[in-house]
Amino acid sequence: MTKHLKWFSQLAMALTMAVGFTSCEDEDNQQELGNWIRVDASFPGTTRGGAVCFQIGNTAYIGTGANTTKTEEKERYRDFYSCTTDGEGGLAWSARWERTGNGVTSMPEVYTENGEVKKAAAGRNGAVAFALNGKGYVGLGYAGNNYLKDFWEYDPNGIPDANDYPSLPADVKAKFGSEVTGSWRKIADYPGDSCVNAVAFVLHSNKDNKDYAYVGTGQDYDKNYLCDFYRFDGEKWSAGGAVPPIGHNRARAAAFTYKANDGIEYGYVIGGTDGNEKMDWFQRFNPETNSWEELRRVSDVRRDTYDDYYMIYLSASTAFALPTNSYTAKYGAKAYVTTGGFGGPSRSTWEYDLEGDYWIKKTDFEGYQRMFAVSFILEQDNPRTGEKQFVPYVTTGSDGDMSVTSGGGKFFNDTWLFNPYEAYDRRD
Repeated sequence: MTKHLKWFSQLAMALTMAVGFTSCEDEDNQQELGNWIRVDASFPGTTRGGAVCFQIGNTAYIGTGANTTKTEEKERYRDFYSCTTDGEGGLAWSARWERTGNGVTSMPEVYTENGEVKKAAAGRNGAVAFALNGKGYVGLGYAGNNYLKDFWEYDPNGIPDANDYPSLPADVKAKFGSEVTGSWRKIADYPGDSCVNAVAFVLHSNKDNKDYAYVGTGQDYDKNYLCDFYRFDGEKWSAGGAVPPIGHNRARAAAFTYKANDGIEYGYVIGGTDGNEKMDWFQRFNPETNSWEELRRVSDVRRDTYDDYYMIYLSASTAFALPTNSYTAKYGAKAYVTTGGFGGPSRSTWEYDLEGDYWIKKTDFEGYQRMFAVSFILEQDNPRTGEKQFVPYVTTGSDGDMSVTSGGGKFFNDTWLFNPYEAYDRRD
């Protein structure tokens, strides 16, 4: 039995156990739930941190990032890989496009603008990514010698042009031209400052029944921490000031989205750093009112029962909210933030009750402590019950803070799934 199937087969017992631990009273007296399982299918690219992930349908796309133990010309990446389910409770990763011609097309080396060939998408770390209207978008970040503000659109149904990749050998280019491995095109630059370690999320607007991406925060070339946000509709960016600033300057925050019981889809931003202060601010954005709401700060600022003296000071974490279906609805709407750290990497994992606005400690991430990891959620069938389940995964990362000038450290490609309702089992 594979580790994936073992995880599914344990689910019925684990969920029964979980019911007794959903109260917000004195979490110190509760057993910490959450089982991390390392899967056999590791991220197939070079070990790295500061990568990005966007998801189209039930396929996640992971790429860019850096490995600062490599030589300067190789340490930042433009390659991408896709990941989806293999139909048997496991993962199926794509191959490397530049070597096989049947993976996911890497960001282009050059592009043509007004008949002039220009250098295109630099390898980068600390970029942002999102999916909107069936396409993926990647922009911003650090390229090893400068901060970036360019943005690129990925069409998964496109055919790549070998002319966009002049460094590839002729025998490799000969494979392209008919392979539907996705194509990239440059879109309008980000209207804010060039920056690194910003956040992005996509929300649905009930007003006009459209989806919009929101991008903001980050750190610019002059080491300023930013708080401005901009909206992207798939064609153009909003002007400055059209979206209000978040109110707390920061970089390295984490973000997730959730559609609440009031029918509004909110964007949540947590953590980060302003270079000096530990950020315990926690806000959510309402696209219907175009405004930010302050939620309870994620530290011991009051003696409410829910608080239980927790302090969630996390920078360069990864966060996700489980979508609601018949399975997750049984246990309430939950979001999670994991790994990251402040002053060093962490394994810390916290669960957020989206309707109750409180946090509960979960079992620490079981892999090596890290920052700058990515996460994604795939919908999979429970092979025992046939029920649809949303399975979170965490992969890549670094054990260092990956400032733009640092080098060395450890970088990772191991991939872990997380079952928040199951008791920890060290044998997994």
